[in-house]
Amino acid sequence: MKKVFILSLALILLPLVSALSINLKSNFQPGETLLATIDGNFLTQITTENVYFISDRVSLPILFDISRINDKYYLYAALPLEERSYSLVLKNLHYYESGREYTRDFEKNFTVSGNVTDFTVYP
Repeated sequence: MKKVFILSLALILLPLVSALSINLKSNFQPGETLLATIDGNFLTQITTENVYFISDRVSLPILFDISRINDKYYLYAALPLEERSYSLVLKNLHYYESGREYTRDFEKNFTVSGNVTDFTVYP
């Protein structure tokens, strides 16, 4: 009986663990290096062709790169000096969530404001 309960609990919680998430600060200083982690149960690789930075419905030419280490993706970008609102858009993500396959776009908003950063890194 105990094994059935544990198995049932695992089957209920497993779909919740596979949800798509992006860890990204909501506010950056001008010129700061953006660092983000992207976690989920992806069925295809996320490449630079999937990543867009948008402001006022216009795609911006920002230097960035994305790398996969184990099952997490790490994104870094050299942010511009212009203060405004931006969106990180991940297009055509093919992932598995709650027992189903999805192909969707994902968007995360952030702002650039404040004093120009003293230090920036572009590996």
